[in-house]
Amino acid sequence: MLIPKTTSYLLPFQYGVGIKGGAESVVHSLRAFIIENSNNNFSILKIDFKNAFNMIHRERILSTIADSFPEAYPYVFQAYGSPSCLAYGENCIFSQRGVQQGDPLGPLIFSIIIQPLISSLSSPFNAWYLDDGTLGGPSHAVEEDFRKIMSSSRIGFGTQFF
Repeated sequence: MLIPKTTSYLLPFQYGVGIKGGAESVVHSLRAFIIENSNNNFSILKIDFKNAFNMIHRERILSTIADSFPEAYPYVFQAYGSPSCLAYGENCIFSQRGVQQGDPLGPLIFSIIIQPLISSLSSPFNAWYLDDGTLGGPSHAVEEDFRKIMSSSRIGFGTQFF
């Protein structure tokens, strides 16, 4: 029930959640874009955010899910409402950021968090597979979007999203 609702929320930019063969869709779409624009002056920018899933602030996760997808909030609160104990020998390291590795909702949560940023970009080609983005279009538009992404971040994506 949640995947169809979120897929319609994330499209047409995010292909990493709820889209069978999403990565292939991005590749084929980019190929078509390049062929269609072969006579034009354009740029392609590939983006891959380092450690992005671990940089999301949990407060941001909870507030975004509560606002956008309240039906998922009880599960997300159960998983991320308090720090997780990561066992290291007899020690406990409290995890207070990011989604847990292996959480089946981790990619969905991440995609929902970054959706406002990626949907605000103006490049004619704007396709993402989770934290991997591809932008294409006139050089000035791609550069403007790159600057927008960078100004939104300190590390990877930034504090206003993470």
